[in-house]
Amino acid sequence: MTQNIATGTGHAMAVPAAYATEQSDKALSAQSIVKRYENAIEARSQWQSHWRECYDYALPRRDGAVISGTPGEKKTDKLFDGTAPDAVEQLAASLFSELTPPWSRWFGLVVGSDLKDVESAELPQILEQASAALQSNLVRSNFSVEMHQCFLDLVTAGTASLLLEEAPPGDVSAYRFTAVPGIVSMVIVSSLIFGVVHWGHGLPNVIYAALAGVVLMVLYLRTGSILPGIVVHYVIDAWYFA
Repeated sequence: MTQNIATGTGHAMAVPAAYATEQSDKALSAQSIVKRYENAIEARSQWQSHWRECYDYALPRRDGAVISGTPGEKKTDKLFDGTAPDAVEQLAASLFSELTPPWSRWFGLVVGSDLKDVESAELPQILEQASAALQSNLVRSNFSVEMHQCFLDLVTAGTASLLLEEAPPGDVSAYRFTAVPGIVSMVIVSSLIFGVVHWGHGLPNVIYAALAGVVLMVLYLRTGSILPGIVVHYVIDAWYFA
């Protein structure tokens, strides 16, 4: 039994299936994975200081992006104004709305050129159904929230990482995504700051504002725009001060 593998010249070469399996097992051995990890860490170390400066001046509240932060440490002492952070937010929001908008299908599946005409005629409908199912799972998952964080990292440091995992059985979506490092700390820190700003209105209002900050932050990350949050904040203030 043989199977075809692609070569660098664009041609296919038949190799014994047992040999291919042996090479695959070797590539996935524990030793090879550890070695690849060590090589990646070594290559990353050359860029560590550059990335740290990028986050210090453009996205300082991104905990764990380069190195783990210390609780309570100052994160914005290198910022003179909000030009860089605002630019990062705007570009990330634009990339999110143009490349991966949650309100429309931004990808598709097509038939490859190596299939027979009969197979090519049957597959488009199947691929369309698969695309619709994939889109449905992406919409119900946390993809939009985590993908926006990836765009923030991409704009700031020129690189980003999105982890895809299978969701637990019974979840609303088959997928679960995580921007590495995760976005939870960003939401918590910004919400706490939003609550502290309302300290003059008393402790209950601080707690209420912090919880509202979580909602507004998630709303922003889901839509990629601050306008829905502005509207919600206006409605809340109009109701509160009426």
